[in-house]
Amino acid sequence: MLEAESDADVAGAALAGDEVAGMESADLRAEVVRLTLELQEATEEKLQAARYGLVVLEESSALKIKNQQLEEEHEALKVELQQLKEVAAPKRALFDILMFYHSTA
Repeated sequence: MLEAESDADVAGAALAGDEVAGMESADLRAEVVRLTLELQEATEEKLQAARYGLVVLEESSALKIKNQQLEEEHEALKVELQQLKEVAAPKRALFDILMFYHSTA
């Protein structure tokens, strides 16, 4: 398997070498410049994508923290509401009784 791969590499290098030999010096320089510019552009795009990725991760982290805070606040409000209902229930019953007697009197 390694022999086949190395033979293919040698054949590919020979073909590439033939292409390079057929090119003029100015053409080679122009190709190097073009490839260098493409590499710089690809590198910039990769860096920009990484920056965007970091921003997304930071925003995601902040949203998770905010969500946790809101869930905790929600639970606290549910407990408070339940406590208020427990305190208000006897008063409500007394109010209902008084209203009943008042309406029948």
